[in-house]
Amino acid sequence: MENYLRTLPLFTTLGETCAWIDIACGLKQRYKKFLICGLGGSILTTKALLDMTFSRDRGPMNCAILDSIDPFTLYRLQQQDLSDTGIVFISKSGTTSEILCQVQALQPKEATVITENKDSPLFTIAKKNGWTFIPHPHDIGGRFSAFTAVGCLPCALMDLNAQDFIAGAKMAIKDYDPSESEALFDAYRSGRTIHVLWGYSDYLDGLLAWCCQLIAESLGKKDANQQSFGFQPIVNRGTLDQHSQLQLYLDGPHKYIFTLLRVNCDTIPLSSRSNIVSDSSMALYQNHTSNDFLNAHFENTKLVLKEAGHHVREIVLPNLSENAFGFVMMRFILETLSLASLAKINPFDQPAVELSKRFMERFL
Repeated sequence: MENYLRTLPLFTTLGETCAWIDIACGLKQRYKKFLICGLGGSILTTKALLDMTFSRDRGPMNCAILDSIDPFTLYRLQQQDLSDTGIVFISKSGTTSEILCQVQALQPKEATVITENKDSPLFTIAKKNGWTFIPHPHDIGGRFSAFTAVGCLPCALMDLNAQDFIAGAKMAIKDYDPSESEALFDAYRSGRTIHVLWGYSDYLDGLLAWCCQLIAESLGKKDANQQSFGFQPIVNRGTLDQHSQLQLYLDGPHKYIFTLLRVNCDTIPLSSRSNIVSDSSMALYQNHTSNDFLNAHFENTKLVLKEAGHHVREIVLPNLSENAFGFVMMRFILETLSLASLAKINPFDQPAVELSKRFMERFL
């Protein structure tokens, strides 16, 4: 890892999970279910981990997320008995309008709040009502907060292993290779400005949504010379988008970078059920499982994109685990910071978004 990165708080605070685990244990003794409320970087780590847990045979989920202020959604929640539900509100600034709308709509008697330890509407409400308060690091932005309480508290509430999640991140730091970032930067300079994140698993949607925010909000900037920079991230899903997007990618303009992701499913004991269909036209399917076909589609898509002249790379997760997700998320963080360094932009601010937030209030 580049020396200047080692001093950033998001790296120096790695491993501070014990306090969050203790808080999670206390909350789980009081509540059967949890509702995690947030927007953007405050909720996307939770969404990634929650999507991962759907791959496990573990009974009804004890966690849900609220990342919306849709009146229909909030009305439905108001009609429910949430007395056995622990509610967690997350907003770094404590001024995020959507979170304050959620607080206003739900008005819980008890809640847990993760926000900065400074004067803000959310901080004031938490203190006034005696809610559990967890300080959000002031020097770690929301989209880089996966390995703070923002990601690790929900991780522990979902009965996942937050320490394994952190361990995966540390492994990614150890294995970090800046050459891939340099290759992506070269591809960008050749006109490939759209980054397609193509996940060949039903359980990577949340992870790829997290990647989208990280890439778009960190790199979509003007440099010191007021020249625009940035990749437009797009999420594609498995074989589904082979039937909707692949034609464009193969015969359309060459402005894409592709990152194909899959999960090693070789250990899943999936039967081909060859005794059910005996027709000779199904011979190919009798001898192979859906995993064989998914891998074949993955390899074929990778090959045809390369043959079409695109910049293509692959990431294979060894499994759907906290460790694997921690590794991939930290890898994308390191890559994003390296690209920002190469482009000479600040990856930690979002000035255009802040301006847009201020303009929103004129419509109220």
